[in-house]
Amino acid sequence: MLAFDTERPGHELAAGIERYRVDYGDRSLRVARVYVPFGSYPESTYYDFWAVGQTRYRDFYRVLRQLERQEMAAPAPLMRAGDAERLYTNTIGFLRRGCQTLREHGVPQRRGVLLLGQPGNGKTMACRWIRSECGRRGLCCRNVSAEEFSSALCDGRAHTLFQLSRPGVIFFDDFDSALRDRETNGTTTERTLFLNGLDGIDVHVGVVYVFTSNARLDEIDPAVRRPGRVDVILTFGPPATELRRALITTRWHADLRRQLPIERIVRQTEGMSFAELEELKKLLVLQLIDFGRCDWDQAYSDFHAGRADKRPKSILGFAAQAPFPVEPSVPQTSASFAHRKHLSQG
Repeated sequence: MLAFDTERPGHELAAGIERYRVDYGDRSLRVARVYVPFGSYPESTYYDFWAVGQTRYRDFYRVLRQLERQEMAAPAPLMRAGDAERLYTNTIGFLRRGCQTLREHGVPQRRGVLLLGQPGNGKTMACRWIRSECGRRGLCCRNVSAEEFSSALCDGRAHTLFQLSRPGVIFFDDFDSALRDRETNGTTTERTLFLNGLDGIDVHVGVVYVFTSNARLDEIDPAVRRPGRVDVILTFGPPATELRRALITTRWHADLRRQLPIERIVRQTEGMSFAELEELKKLLVLQLIDFGRCDWDQAYSDFHAGRADKRPKSILGFAAQAPFPVEPSVPQTSASFAHRKHLSQG
């Protein structure tokens, strides 16, 4: 049974079995999606999984790993050379060297990195890159939101959020309530348990804590900033001239670059964030779709007219993504692995 939506092309599997072919290299793999809903809404449950011939299990596993690497791949962040090197050295670099020696000398196998700055200036880009590097090098990775931490406090399991089963990185996304100065914001149980968790008396494997916040450095609690809890602080301000140029010349599509006055764009976007530059790119791409060409002056004018010269409040920090993105309108399980762009119906 197929479901069709008049608002968009294509179909969705409503019930039954649908076969696909996954092409990888010069080979192909036949897989089938089995989707059987039963029960009444909202108590409905589903059989929803992917199947493959028993003799192709090994090929199936290889395809999964290949797709996972593709989905988790992230380019290096656009940062000042010195800052990029410090970020790597104190995250991936720390985890790849000397853990045994640290343990023998009684030095805690942990590191704290604090990323500060207004939204849209590259903190999320940096975190995605660290996560990608963890995946490439077999390191563990976890993301902890402020909401998850609050829930864990209620359940008495907050300490488990600071632990990993093997060396890796734990991201604490937008933890302003725990990071800001106690003299201004007061002491809370949440803040106390957060600081105790950072002390990590039960840390047995190498772990790096990465925190993101849009607070200023002078707003961060000195108890958080002390060595042993936060060892490195990096501030992300509006990208400098060379970083804006690098974004346009290395991350924007060649079809755009051929039609744009790049040096004039670099000058006119002084003080803008990466997020604002990406919004300008979106306007240019929409022009390309609608008219087959780009007009920088029009896009620049539309950008300021639509936003009344006010900076947007973007979502702060890093959010983990499922390794295999799926269409939200179709129920999926953890076994669902293939993005539609990798599949052609067989």
